[in-house]
Amino acid sequence: RRLVGKTHPDKHKSGILTMDRSRLSWLSVLSLLLVHRHGHGFVPRHQSLSLGTTTSWRAPSVLTPLNAAKSKSKKSAGGKKQGGSKKVSGGFGASTAKSDDVTAALKEAVGVQRKALRANPYDPDSWVRYGAYLMKLGEYAEAERAFELGAKTCPGNEMLDASLLTLQGHSSIYYHGERTMEVVPPPPDEDFATFDVPPQPSGWVSDPDRHDAQLSRKSGARLVHASKVPVIDPAECAWAIEAAERHAAANGGWLSDRHASAPTTDMAIKDVPELLAWFNEKLETCLFPMLAARFPDQISDPDDIRVHDGFIVRYDATGQNSLAVHQDESTFSFTIALNSQSEYEGGGTFFEAIRPTAKDGEISEEAFVPGALNADAGGVVCFGGKLRHGGQAISSGRRYIIPLFVYLDANKSGSGKTKTKKGYSLESIKETLAPS
Repeated sequence: RRLVGKTHPDKHKSGILTMDRSRLSWLSVLSLLLVHRHGHGFVPRHQSLSLGTTTSWRAPSVLTPLNAAKSKSKKSAGGKKQGGSKKVSGGFGASTAKSDDVTAALKEAVGVQRKALRANPYDPDSWVRYGAYLMKLGEYAEAERAFELGAKTCPGNEMLDASLLTLQGHSSIYYHGERTMEVVPPPPDEDFATFDVPPQPSGWVSDPDRHDAQLSRKSGARLVHASKVPVIDPAECAWAIEAAERHAAANGGWLSDRHASAPTTDMAIKDVPELLAWFNEKLETCLFPMLAARFPDQISDPDDIRVHDGFIVRYDATGQNSLAVHQDESTFSFTIALNSQSEYEGGGTFFEAIRPTAKDGEISEEAFVPGALNADAGGVVCFGGKLRHGGQAISSGRRYIIPLFVYLDANKSGSGKTKTKKGYSLESIKETLAPS
């Protein structure tokens, strides 16, 4: 699902894009960099910048089949293929020697750009190149910080603004790891239904992006979790629905054009002040700790989790009642149910192939089947963001959910050591910028 970048009417002649609802894939940043050396007109007006994808959902430990014909038509209607690719003769993963050569060349390029920025920190092209090379190395936390400092040092540069939004999304608006409240203990394992997806075929390698780098999908094990109990108080969820409807009534209704693909009837949480304050508290006290507990091998610290986008979706049996199968641009995605399943028929997050995870030490012999997972008010379905999924149709009533796309503020090189401390790549450049 992609958010659309729109040209501001007052800036049409200059071609300046408003970046609030835009996102550019990092691979596009690299390719555009080769063509546009100076930040002017970096995206033609007829193109869209993308921000993420969306998701929808249904029943913890209850699998429901999706109509086969509908599934086939949705699949042929243009759902993106599952991320990752079969082994190829070139690029990362082709051979250890070649991968080592590329890594060495990238490290050298990073060093060259760092030296250039120490000499002249006011060159936006150098900042874009520096961040792009850091991304290619898997130093995603460093790349985000480089784009952020570059955008502050060279304000108004479109390429830097778009590059920063690519990695950061709206994370600076949401809870950002500055802990001030006590964590609510996450529900225990028995309060979740856990599912596997099919393992990747032999020779498969991950997509060369942050999301696959931060979450391995190779084995397919334990990549989907559905809570059997509320993670958020259902009374608070009812209040959130009322707040969203009040905001819609006062601002011309719900939006349906925030995304260029897989659009939903929704509103961004960041645009509703009372919802934003409430949601940030939930991120800090229960949602991020819960996600870290579900994915302990991938998330070492819940305060490393960052929100790329969060929004409330309203499904209506008489309006938009479903969402086609798609892939999120996130490391992890989850949906929070805001109302009870008794208020609508159908619904849920549809997965093309899942099965319950076997008990520890056992090997599952169950077949992978299409199914949808859902929860009552306050319940959560969370999963690897690159998994293909869709929104199961509702046939009556209304269904409200919060889709949330998150990533990890982390580097491939890890953290905890001085040389890989977050922000290490900017220390010498900041010395140049510091007032004498």
